[in-house]
Amino acid sequence: GICSGLPTEQTLLDDADCVVECLEDQLAVPLERVLLMGQSLGGGPAIYLASKYSCAGLITVATFTSIPAVAGSYTGILHYAGLAGWLVDVFDNASRIRSVRCQTLILHGREDDLIDMEHAERLAVLCGK
Repeated sequence: GICSGLPTEQTLLDDADCVVECLEDQLAVPLERVLLMGQSLGGGPAIYLASKYSCAGLITVATFTSIPAVAGSYTGILHYAGLAGWLVDVFDNASRIRSVRCQTLILHGREDDLIDMEHAERLAVLCGK
């Protein structure tokens, strides 16, 4: 592609921080007026930003608790065999959402074939705790 760097979790989160800096510094948009939204993988950076900054709100759509949890739901052995540590990018949304203090809307479809609705239910329980 036209961008340098590697497509990692940390790179994505660093880019998300850059967007916030641009909003504040270059566009003079107060974060208290910013509504963060992410769908599926995009829910990771949205939750990350909402856990780090005071914003107007957070919306997630079909977002997962973590990559190992999703992989484990397909393999059934990932966590039990201790293989979760092999995954480089974890996107631990379940841990990060505990620090979210803004109003949050978590959306998920019952017929999602990729990410089970249990992920949304778990994120809802953990949000702000």
